[in-house]
Amino acid sequence: IAGRSSRYRAGVSGAEAISAWNAVKVLTIANNKGGVGKTALACQFGHYVADRGLRTLLLEFDGQMNASASLARGGSAMRAPFSMMDVFEGRADSLPKESFVVVPAVEIMEKLQAAGGDKFNDFVNHLRDWMIAQDEAFDVCVIDNAPSKDIRWGASMATADALVIPLQLRQEAVEGVASFFDHPDFGYRRMKHGRAARTGCAAAKPVNPDLKLIGLLPNLVQRMAREKRAHDWLQENYPTLLMTLPGGADALIKHRVALYEAQERGVFVGNLRTKEAREVWDEVKPIFGEILRQLEVPVPAVAAAPITENTP
Repeated sequence: IAGRSSRYRAGVSGAEAISAWNAVKVLTIANNKGGVGKTALACQFGHYVADRGLRTLLLEFDGQMNASASLARGGSAMRAPFSMMDVFEGRADSLPKESFVVVPAVEIMEKLQAAGGDKFNDFVNHLRDWMIAQDEAFDVCVIDNAPSKDIRWGASMATADALVIPLQLRQEAVEGVASFFDHPDFGYRRMKHGRAARTGCAAAKPVNPDLKLIGLLPNLVQRMAREKRAHDWLQENYPTLLMTLPGGADALIKHRVALYEAQERGVFVGNLRTKEAREVWDEVKPIFGEILRQLEVPVPAVAAAPITENTP
């Protein structure tokens, strides 16, 4: 697999071909467990960066297709004329020249793993090469990953600059974090640090040594006692892996109706003109701002207009 450190500029050769691909910053939002609010986080962060004047690309890896369906309802993102399956199989063309574009998944992508190991490198390298061709067209790319341990998971981390892992504060969910980090083929540590040789498993070099873990992000938090116990367990077992905000507070996103409403309508929660939406945006804005800061994306000087007074 040719990962992030192997990127080159399209259309050049020789010494120029090894120059870094740095224009578009890629964030993957991933968890191998479903129901953690991953798609809502990907869509809302995509809306956020687009609203700030950044050219935004959202790649949908999840064959349930909830992200592209939400964005289609809102009409704020242009749908690509091909799918992520076309990208993985090397058939994808150029994208529309729009400020916010989504490349949808298709249901058959759930069967990518069945193609076998011989195809895995092809899938990842097709994604990498296609992304190189988009390098000058976008500022930020957000990957809505699939909740499964397959090549899509590995491909996203081979391609990304940074990783956010949303999770619910349930004991079985937080205890499953280890499998995300330690999966022998597609885990975070395998991608970033490589793999030492062991019985039945050959040594492997890092695929993406520059991959940055922004952190574990508790999501859909309801402030119940069991959630506090799960959060305490995370702080004890993974104290350096929780996402933090400037000042040191742990980042978390509460379970709020306004976020569901925004996803249902396919719009940015920051543009909903209700009292709860304003409260939600006040809570989420510093988290999104910190993610964007860690992606090291220059933000245009002209910012989006503030939310006005609410309507009932």
